[in-house]
Amino acid sequence: IIAFAEDAENDEAVMQASGEGITVMQFDSVEDTKNALEELESQGITVEPDYVRKVSAMSWGIDDIGSGLYYNETSYAAGSAVVAVIDTGVDLSHEYFDGKLVSGYDIYDNDSDPQDLRGHGTHVSSTVLDVAGFNSSIKVMPVKVFGTSDSTYSTTIAQGIEYAVNHGADVINLSVGGQHYSDYEQQAINYAYNKNVAVVAAAGNEQLN
Repeated sequence: IIAFAEDAENDEAVMQASGEGITVMQFDSVEDTKNALEELESQGITVEPDYVRKVSAMSWGIDDIGSGLYYNETSYAAGSAVVAVIDTGVDLSHEYFDGKLVSGYDIYDNDSDPQDLRGHGTHVSSTVLDVAGFNSSIKVMPVKVFGTSDSTYSTTIAQGIEYAVNHGADVINLSVGGQHYSDYEQQAINYAYNKNVAVVAAAGNEQLN
C-alpha cells in the first residue's frame, strides 16, 4: 500500500520504505493489508493500494490507426524528440532498433539493461518508430517496468515516468491498462507535465468506460 506520509508506520508491515512524502508498505496477507489501510486512514493519512497495471497483446496496427496519413500530413514539421516507452523493455538485439534508441533503464530489476522479456514493449517501440517514418531524429528510450509477467504496479509505473522525465524524454508513452485511479501515478504525470513532457496513455483494450 502507499501512504501519503513519510512517517507512516504499521507493526504488521513486513517491508517498508519512505521518501518524498510517501511510505510504501508490504504485507503477508490481505487481512493485514486491510487492517493497515483502516488504521492509517483513522489517523487521517491518505492511503491507496499499489494498483496492478497490465499490458495486452491486442493491437490494431499502424494502418488501422491512420498513422500513415498522420505522417504524410505532418512530416514537413518533423523535428527531433526522445519518446520514452514505459513498458516491458525492448529487444536490444533486433536490427530494426539500430541507431534508433537512447539509453534506457530497467526500473523493475533496478539495472541498466531494459531487455524485453515479454515482447509488448518491443511492439510498442517499433510502432512509435514506424509512425515517425523516415525521421531519424526520433529516438526511443526504453524504460522497463515489467518483469516476465504481463502485470506490474502503479509505484513502478510512477518511477518509470520520473526516470524518463529526469533523463531527457520529450514524450512518454504508456500503453498499459488498469481499472483503478492512482493518486501516486497522477503525481508522477503532473511532474512530467510541469517539466513540459507530454504523456500519452492508452485507453485500454477492454472496452471499459
